[in-house]
Amino acid sequence: MGVLNIKKLLVRSHLGFDPHASSHTQDLMINISISYNSFLEEESDNPADAFDIVQLTNEIIGRAENSHFNLIEAFTRMVLNTVLEFDKVESAKVEVKKLQAIQFSGELSFVLEGSNR
Repeated sequence: MGVLNIKKLLVRSHLGFDPHASSHTQDLMINISISYNSFLEEESDNPADAFDIVQLTNEIIGRAENSHFNLIEAFTRMVLNTVLEFDKVESAKVEVKKLQAIQFSGELSFVLEGSNR
């Protein structure tokens, strides 16, 4: 069992329900930890056997850019569900950070965990 970490994936999406926030795209930072059976990759050293990180990140970015979410919780759920759609994933943890979300605060974040078991 291995853990793959994707850190500081920057995406842009419409997130928020007040008129100012919902009318502009916002930068969101995503951290993802994916637990999966990595034995095949470890033994073969063959890129064809590897977890397709590019496909995953492109899917997340595409869904983020083409959607509007009122709440960070719903956006985080969308990201987690996207990760869990990949067959190799046994479990995952997703943290979404909304940068400069609150006055006098550096960031706001929300974390969800889930599994395919």
